Amino acid sequence: AQDAITSEVGAGDAGLQPTEIVGFYSGDWGDMVLRQVGDEIWGAYTHDQGTIVGTFQAGVFVGWWSEVPSRLPTNDAGEVEFRFSRTPDGTVQFDGRWKYGSAEAWRENWDIAQVKREPPKVLVDRFGDAAAFKRHP
Repeated sequence: AQDAITSEVGAGDAGLQPTEIVGFYSGDWGDMVLRQVGDEIWGAYTHDQGTIVGTFQAGVFVGWWSEVPSRLPTNDAGEVEFRFSRTPDGTVQFDGRWKYGSAEAWRENWDIAQVKREPPKVLVDRFGDAAAFKRHP
């Protein structure tokens, strides 16, 4: 019964390590680069100069997204969760969900997969602006 509950909520691949999820992804909301910064995972993505900050444990990233112009909830920031898995060919992908702020309903449309090419310079350069990476308030 516990396995059925876990699969319903979409558990991640507990065997994946942070070093395996960092890299370049593409899918919903454009391209994204994930990096490990200390004990956190940071991401920069295409849509509205977006960023994410959070933690990764047992195959699941839990964090906060933010976008321009304000990077503040509820219109430009909110909670985010990614459940990572590996495809049969070894590609890392995630099933993501997000919400505006903390109180709204989850939206299930943030799914992307790793891409084996160099990420756009604009995404890599965003990591030079630490102020753009907001943590959950």
